[in-house]
Parts: sequence; structure tokens; C-alpha cells
Amino acid sequence: MDKKALDLFSRSLTSSKGKRLSDTTRRAYLYSVRRFAKWLNNSRGRNQKLDNANTEDISNFDAYLRKDTKPATRSLIFTGLSKYYEYRRCKKILEAIEEIRSKLPLPQPIAHTLSWDSFQKILKEANLSYEKLTLLNLLWSEMKVKDIRGLWNSDIDFQNRRVKKKEYNITKSAWLALEKYVSPEDRGTRKELFKKCSVRKVQQITEDHFGVVGQTPIGLRKCCKNDLIEVGRTVRFRYKEDRKSSSETKQEQDEKPTTKRDLSFRTLVQEIENFGEKMHATIPKLENERQLQLLLESYLFGAFPKETIIDEYEFRDDIGKRWCDIVVGKERKFGIEVKLAKENIIKLVRDGKRQINEFLSKHPRSKGIVVVGDKEDNLERREEHTQKKDRVCIIVI
Repeated sequence: MDKKALDLFSRSLTSSKGKRLSDTTRRAYLYSVRRFAKWLNNSRGRNQKLDNANTEDISNFDAYLRKDTKPATRSLIFTGLSKYYEYRRCKKILEAIEEIRSKLPLPQPIAHTLSWDSFQKILKEANLSYEKLTLLNLLWSEMKVKDIRGLWNSDIDFQNRRVKKKEYNITKSAWLALEKYVSPEDRGTRKELFKKCSVRKVQQITEDHFGVVGQTPIGLRKCCKNDLIEVGRTVRFRYKEDRKSSSETKQEQDEKPTTKRDLSFRTLVQEIENFGEKMHATIPKLENERQLQLLLESYLFGAFPKETIIDEYEFRDDIGKRWCDIVVGKERKFGIEVKLAKENIIKLVRDGKRQINEFLSKHPRSKGIVVVGDKEDNLERREEHTQKKDRVCIIVI
């Protein structure tokens, strides 16, 4: 592959002329040129130069793409190629590319963020093995590439629909792919979920199917985070089994409220207090705030199934990006900050109130709650620091 030409083209896209291009668009253009360079090497031999290509190569490449590439995708690829040969000032090849593009639909603008529907559409149109389908579906989650590469079959809890490693949630599509990919006899075994899964392999698989829209593994994770802000984790990740064993049903009854309630600030405070009573023996065993946060989210999903519950809600203020641990509600949003205290509970309460006030400054009609899990069994301390005020409520559990 002509790496030198690709490198020079990449630099040209970030030059003074290309500053207006987004990173997503630049990646899409580079993907198009790399795909042509790879085809050129396979068809004419190794170390072929992009500048040595001719109009016949362009026609043959188009014929090759016609076999399994949709017209809209071909249009995007030739748009990227035209940018390269415009940069190289190859007039004849540009004319050949424009002739092909004139018969194709106009390319859609490359979105900075890929939507969930577009992500699923690309997967549906691709003829993927179960391994690749599973890998790509797992990228649409809160897991990083290193987390996915490090998964074992025993990390996948098929019965309770969760990834036990750090308690990750994944989409229904990911579960369906996993059920086809991991055979029943391999489930629960100490085997790698993906064999020989290098970072480069993950990047290559992603580029093969999402490079045309300028996405990388990290980019898909960011798209997922944007999607969660829009629809919430309960909509995207929640996956209920139609049939449950009696032990599962009993466990859910023990952990979740028995009645479903309408959301108000008062009922939300009451349910968090109920959660604290149920989790009293569990809190000292928790290792970090994230574990407490996920337990609380799971409880709230059952308490308010019709409401949107957003994990790590992102907003901006004058300083920059901010996050609120949990936001509950569709129209009126209630913010929740979660802390886990071992000794210095006063500092955590102060930090939680500050973070909630940052959230309230952007949402004036909202209210907030600071939930502090106290690892010390000290009833007096919990009662001393619990404050039920008008807009910001402190609950120590």
C-alpha cells in the first residue's frame, strides 16, 4: 500500500484548506483512499502507487464495488477518492470518477455522530460472521476496547442478561448475537470470548464496516454515549426475559419495590430511602461509588419503569463539560449524585452538593439528591448528615 501518499493526503486534510473538515469526515476520506489502494495492490501486485492508477483502474474498482456495495456507499467512497485526486491534480482520473458519481445518488452528509438506527442498518446490510457481529455490537456500549478484548465466556451471565465484568449492560442486539456466537457448552467456561483479538484487529473490523462513515471503535463508543443522553440507559440497554425462573423472580422481588409509582421528587426520595434499607448490609462490601450507582439505577428502573433514567448525564456550563451521575425523568429532570463514604463523609456531602448545584444551574426547574453510602454502621452519623431541604436533599444510607 502507498503509505507515503496516504500520509501526505492525511496531512493535507488538516492544512489551512482542510481546517473546516471534522475528524469524522477526514477519517471517511482516508478510508475511501485506503480501500482503493488495497484493491490496487490486490489486483495489480504489491507496492502499487496511487498516482500510477489510470481511468481503467477506476472503472474496474467500480465494477468490484458493485458486487456487494450499495450505491449510497459507493457514492461516499468515490467522493473520498475525488478529494484525493483533486489534491493530486489528476484531471483524467477526476473526470472518470465524476462520470461514475453522476450515475450514483448524492452522498448523504457524513454525520459527526452515528445514530443507533444507522448503526443497526449497517450491521443488517453487512454479511457478518457471528464473531464480528458480536464484537461490533459490544462496541455500542460503555465498554472500552480493552474491556471487550479481555472478556471470557465466564464473564457473560446469560441467565441474568449482564456482563459480570464491572457490571456492564449491553443492548438486546448484542445479546442476540452472543447467544448465536457462544455455544451452550462453552457458556460459563474459562475461555476467551474473542481469540487472538488484537487492538489492530478490532480497528480493522470497525474500519471495514464503519470506515465509510468515518467511525472508529472509540467513535462508536462516543456515539453510544450520545445515544444514551437522548434515550437513556433503560431504553437502550434494558432487556427483559419473557420467561424467568422462580429463583430469579424471588430475587427481583427482594431487590426491587413491589409497587410501581408515579415520579415526583417526594416519591423519588422515598424510593431511595427504601433502597438504602434494602442495601444496608451490602454497602460495606462495595469497592467503589460506581457499584453503588449501578445498584441504585437498577432499583430505580423497577420503581419507575415508564421514566427515562440516564447514566452519566452530560451537560455544559461556562467552564465546560459537566456530568451528573444519574438523571431521572422525561420532562422534569431530577439529578442524583452518588458517593461512597468510609471516613470523611463531610467532604463527600460538600462535593455532592456542589455537583448537584452545577446541574441545577443549567436546569432551574429541577431538584437534586446527593446519595451517600456510609460504609460504617453508624446510625447517628447517618441521621446527622441526612438533610431534606427544598431543592437539594442529602440522603445518607
